[in-house]
Amino acid sequence: MGKTYYYFAASLAMINFDQKPPMTVEAYLQLSKGLLTDEDFSTMKSLLSGQTDGIKTSSQVLNQWIIFEKSLKNEIAAFRAKRAHKKPEDYVKDESFRDYSLQDAINKAARKENLLEAEKDIDHIRWQVLEDLAVGHYFDIDFLYIYGLQLKIVERYSKIASSRGAEVFNIYKENAAVLAGDEDYGKEKKLLQRQN
Repeated sequence: MGKTYYYFAASLAMINFDQKPPMTVEAYLQLSKGLLTDEDFSTMKSLLSGQTDGIKTSSQVLNQWIIFEKSLKNEIAAFRAKRAHKKPEDYVKDESFRDYSLQDAINKAARKENLLEAEKDIDHIRWQVLEDLAVGHYFDIDFLYIYGLQLKIVERYSKIASSRGAEVFNIYKENAAVLAGDEDYGKEKKLLQRQN
């Protein structure tokens, strides 16, 4: 078991999926820098920047999260490859597990017309896994890792809700449609441009 951080953990505001984040990820990292050991802070920084390949940790919670996240990304990559009539195995990376419930959830999310709602469905899966991993962790480093990951999820939607975020999201949506070979999206966009 790692070091406990009673004061830091107890001082953090509650965090919920559909609410504004209590702070930014950057502010959380700044707080962490002064309160965590150098090793724990280095792991936190790598985790929240998405650079998990180099993380070496004895934390079972963190290792489970990293494996889950790789598996989820691989299932999404395989789904997109199939949709684009490409070989899924060419896009799957690293060690992961095949999870048919994840495949079902990705298929269900992909059927949604609203891309943002589909993204939220996927992030709800991430959120639930984090909630499950948090059970029994209240003041330890695993609690703080989970808090940071949840903060990262809610901060993303807070940014999208801003006017600049909406603009960036629309660019992302267009690029995703092109990569997925969604010709209907391109036709629909041209039709709207003609009407305006």
